[in-house]
Amino acid sequence: MNEEVFFLAEKARDGDEEAVGRLFELFRMRVVRFCLSFARIDQADAHDITQEVFIRAFRGIGRLREAKSFESWLLVIARKRCLSFLSRTKRRREQMRQLRDEAGASHAGDDGESRMKRIEKKMVAEEIERLPDSALKEAGRRFYLAGEDTAQIAAALDAPVSSVTTWLSRFRGKIRKRLLARVLILRGHGGARQ
Repeated sequence: MNEEVFFLAEKARDGDEEAVGRLFELFRMRVVRFCLSFARIDQADAHDITQEVFIRAFRGIGRLREAKSFESWLLVIARKRCLSFLSRTKRRREQMRQLRDEAGASHAGDDGESRMKRIEKKMVAEEIERLPDSALKEAGRRFYLAGEDTAQIAAALDAPVSSVTTWLSRFRGKIRKRLLARVLILRGHGGARQ
């Protein structure tokens, strides 16, 4: 397998899409398992992080000095993405806790956490609808609202999994700032905070 990985990494550095796809197939579950080795990363998050890892890896594969070190290079990227994810998750958890505290007591028969999840999902749905119709919008809708994984989305949209991961990455980039601004407004900061 080492010779195959070396050959595929070399071809991927030269822009060969099939080699990129094959490397993704070979190492996807290895990266997922690596992500799951972090205590606070669950299955869904591990798959999401894995998408980010491969997007970053294949965008930067030209910087890979030696094709034979592809796997270790990939796992270094995975480690950085996992640590970044955990840091973001901790910040978000704290922001959501503060948001719940500021929102006050929950409505009768409705706990605050489920109410916040509904608010978050509604905000994501609204941001999705603001996007122009495209494969990117459909991938975001299916992933974040319908709960489909990348393989299901790829099958439904008749696209390679690597394309779906790219669309989801672009989707997150497009709505991240707007969602953060809305959360700040909801918290009463009105976007004035810098």
